[in-house]
Amino acid sequence: MDYTKVVMVGNLAANPKFTEGKKETKTDDRAWFRLTVNKYGKTKEPMYFPVIAWGKLARAVINNCKKGKEVLVEGELNAWSTQRPDESWDNRIEVIASRVIFGVDEGYKPEPASTTMSDSEIIKEIAIQMAKEMIASNKAALAAKKANNNK
Repeated sequence: MDYTKVVMVGNLAANPKFTEGKKETKTDDRAWFRLTVNKYGKTKEPMYFPVIAWGKLARAVINNCKKGKEVLVEGELNAWSTQRPDESWDNRIEVIASRVIFGVDEGYKPEPASTTMSDSEIIKEIAIQMAKEMIASNKAALAAKKANNNK
């Protein structure tokens, strides 16, 4: 089983772009933006990741996001390559968003000791909690797969 999952916290590098779909259900509406994430370490150089949101999430992004807004993005990686006329390759990677948190998640209730946290600290806490949940889920899936292989 192949699987990718990413969780990133960063700022929009520019206002998102929106393409309205043709379907009446609006499931093919598309929002595209670049997320700026600072590299960990001494240099803190910015890295830019293209993010695509579809359907209702695309409309939520357009209505709630603008350049500079800090967001948490959860999604899958999508990668592809195209060959240039000079026969070199252009490799690209993008994030297909499954969830975008625009600020404090309404379902998130900080512990009483952390009520003085800033929005950015709360978003980072949410990212850590989501990562822990994904790790637990992946461990359970691997254990189930191992158990099936041992039968």
